[in-house]
Amino acid sequence: LQDRIDFMFGAYNAGKGNIIKAQKNAENKGMNPNLWSSIEHSLPKVTGSHSKETIGYVNKIRKIIEVLE
Repeated sequence: LQDRIDFMFGAYNAGKGNIIKAQKNAENKGMNPNLWSSIEHSLPKVTGSHSKETIGYVNKIRKIIEVLE
């Protein structure tokens, strides 16, 4: 469930197309494209330095959700 939430916010920030490209890149490298940790490794190859913003955004939201639970 957490990975799905991370994908949702990641797609909101980076764009659905970029997340899909990162998934394809992850799969090509033998990683599970359905895990957010795989996207964290693959996204920089898709969006370059902008990936830091998206990964940071997702991490920030994850921390907020943890506080609210």
